[in-house]
Amino acid sequence: MKKINISYALARFVFISLVTLGLLSTVLVVNRVVDSMERQQEQLVDGEANAISDTLLLFLNQHLAVLQDQASAPVIIQTLMQPEENRGIIMDHLASLSMLGNTYPQGLLDFSGEIVYLTQVDLKGDWLQDKWIKAMLNGDKSSHISVVNIAKLHYWLLAIPVAYNSQPEGVFITFIPVSEIAKHLNFDKYSNNLGFSLLQGQQSLLDVGEEIAGRKHIIDWPHIGVTLQFSVNESAINNEVYEIVIELIALILFSILVSTAIAYLYGRRLFVAPLKLLSLATDTLSRDNNYKELNEQLEISEFSQLFHNFNTMAMQVKNRETQLKESFKELSKLHEDLRLSQAQVIQSEKLASLGVLSAGVAHEINNPISYIKCNLEVLEGYVEQITQFIDALEQNSAFDKAQLAALVTQYDISYILGDVSQLTRSGIEGVERVAVIVQGLKTFARKDLPEPEWININEGIEATLIVVQNELKYVADLKVELGTLPEIQGYPGQINQVVLNLLVNASQAIKERGEISIRTFVRDKHIVVEVKDNGSGISPDQIGHIFTPFYTTKAPGQGTGLGLAIGYSIIERHHGQISVHSKVGEGTCFTITLPINAKV
Repeated sequence: MKKINISYALARFVFISLVTLGLLSTVLVVNRVVDSMERQQEQLVDGEANAISDTLLLFLNQHLAVLQDQASAPVIIQTLMQPEENRGIIMDHLASLSMLGNTYPQGLLDFSGEIVYLTQVDLKGDWLQDKWIKAMLNGDKSSHISVVNIAKLHYWLLAIPVAYNSQPEGVFITFIPVSEIAKHLNFDKYSNNLGFSLLQGQQSLLDVGEEIAGRKHIIDWPHIGVTLQFSVNESAINNEVYEIVIELIALILFSILVSTAIAYLYGRRLFVAPLKLLSLATDTLSRDNNYKELNEQLEISEFSQLFHNFNTMAMQVKNRETQLKESFKELSKLHEDLRLSQAQVIQSEKLASLGVLSAGVAHEINNPISYIKCNLEVLEGYVEQITQFIDALEQNSAFDKAQLAALVTQYDISYILGDVSQLTRSGIEGVERVAVIVQGLKTFARKDLPEPEWININEGIEATLIVVQNELKYVADLKVELGTLPEIQGYPGQINQVVLNLLVNASQAIKERGEISIRTFVRDKHIVVEVKDNGSGISPDQIGHIFTPFYTTKAPGQGTGLGLAIGYSIIERHHGQISVHSKVGEGTCFTITLPINAKV
């Protein structure tokens, strides 16, 4: 991380603070100005938009009034009564009609909403299906204005009911192009500051003036189904705001630069210089304990107090360093003694375990030794008989075949030769069994090296099973599942001791013949060893104390309470974990997890 001095930090703090203050001030001022100008323009735009809206409504209402007068003409009513006889008359009549000096397409609908006559035939369209026609013929509607799209052209559709004896007999309509209203708006006076659009839904029916990207002002005509949209040019406001912002920023930047320079010089004199002296004294103290006492007479009281505290601390550090060196020597000696004591405790526990199991191991060795002894005794008798047979042959060398066969039968030579081979094989098997037990004892009981070594967990478990076999075979069936495991760093004797303690505890938890299983496998870059039994289990109030030194659930004199405690510390030393899950009456399962790549 990049280092900076206090004067620079103070100047930067002042700079950032003033920039923040300047920005806030600028924003507040600009917002007030913009709000004021927007309110004024909003009032102006509202007035202009309402005036334009009123002009358009006046335009439509005037044409609707003219259409009302035209609909009351007698020829219109006569045509509705006798359409075929008056078709030529209505054609001439409609051709002569005009509305406020302009001629627009007109038409007449009968009492069923069908067209009697239309001056411009191509104006037929979907509007004939609109509900307003039926409402007007039923007397529910006195006039109608809407916008229709016919052949991609938009028209104002104005309609008035034609009544006879106060009963609607038909509808008189006229079509005025939507663009006609542009002639009445006089948009030239707005220059480029106001744009107008007539919308039907999302579709633009009419655009007057250039399109302006600015704030929108909307007036809805729900009774006609259109919307008036006015676009306000805000560039004038933006230009004024821009000028205000530039002036404020220039003033604020000048103030910030001046204030920052003052803060930098002030911080350099009052903060940096004393701190440099303190830093130099600290560096000297950390190197050789030789330092010059700092001058405590400073302008800033906090620094003066700091220098006083430093001088006091320097003296204390010097004294405590001397004491610390002496304490370190004593602590190193105690640590070495503790390490040796721990190793002795682990080795003692291992030898104690072997002592407990020694009778079983001796029994395991005694079985093959016994039948080796029996075999040797039998061989001794066979040797005596063979010796006698040889002596008989030496006394008389001129035996015929019959005499020789009689001697062979007499001394049972054929049986002896066949049985000797079997006795030899049996003796070799016994010796091999003893060798396996002895090798297991050597593997289990060997003393660990001072440094960790690469070990195979499965080999250690197999050696431990040999040692504890006699302890287990009379109380439980042993189920072994050893998976393929990588080698890890550790102390093999200590790991074997943990497994031995778990197996012995499992056998002691089984009251009648049960089952003990041990399996190994790899899970999530960890070696897992599980020792499970179906014995009496551990009660919930005891399970939280089983790893506590000298805590035991056995009868007095039957356990030291160190087995699981030592096992727990051994697994921790290998950066692993040991956990237990137990249910009273169903059994217990101890799980050891050891990281594969950990350095012990």
